[in-house]
Amino acid sequence: MTIKRNCYQILLEDRFNDVIISSEKGYHLVAFNNEEYALNKVYDDILEEVANQFKEDMKCHRVDSSASKNLVSELGINSIPIVYIYKRGKVLKTLVGIYSKVYLTKTIAKIIKSR
Repeated sequence: MTIKRNCYQILLEDRFNDVIISSEKGYHLVAFNNEEYALNKVYDDILEEVANQFKEDMKCHRVDSSASKNLVSELGINSIPIVYIYKRGKVLKTLVGIYSKVYLTKTIAKIIKSR
């Protein structure tokens, strides 16, 4: 199940493989964070803005790491927030930590342009 928040969808771990790994279409940004940390709320807002900016080229998703412990373990995630950019189920870029909107925008634009 996914819950849509404008262009930035909340993705539950039971749908991860169907929505991300099995996808044959376009790009996916997947941000893992934790609802309990105030700083992640700030980052969530930045990611929402980025999602709106790239809504024609990329689907953006958020996974709550505390509610998706099996997926976090399966992916070997040791720190959050972490952002993955996927295309056709393959990770193109991993960003660990919090990045500015400007950096995220430039990084995503470069990935989309180069593919």
